[in-house]
Amino acid sequence: MNIEILETSEFHGCELRKERVSTGPPDEDIIWEMVYAPDGGLVGTIQEAHRIIVKLGILPEKRLSHSNGCSIGFSKKSQKWYGWSHRASQSFVVGGFYFKDFETSIGRRIQNLEEAKESAVNFAASVS
Repeated sequence: MNIEILETSEFHGCELRKERVSTGPPDEDIIWEMVYAPDGGLVGTIQEAHRIIVKLGILPEKRLSHSNGCSIGFSKKSQKWYGWSHRASQSFVVGGFYFKDFETSIGRRIQNLEEAKESAVNFAASVS
């Protein structure tokens, strides 16, 4: 698959790209618009990005530096870390329950934003 960036514009602190995707003969190319986070991670379509960035106030980022997509992010507005995949999403806040995985319930509260981020990372990994 080959992706050519046709044009870019700003989208609420992220980048909206119009791209040509080639997977075969040129007459079968696909043109689409996708939103990318400042760290280069794919947020998704305009509709998905609008929900994440505008409605929830999340600045999305990659869970893993070598991945292509964003699955965690922080909302300054709500002071929450979020973790998500195509299947589920969850927010994590100081004072809420720490998330390790679905099999382990450690029953402790999140003490700071770093632990909230760890919970978001763990959740996103569990549902990916």
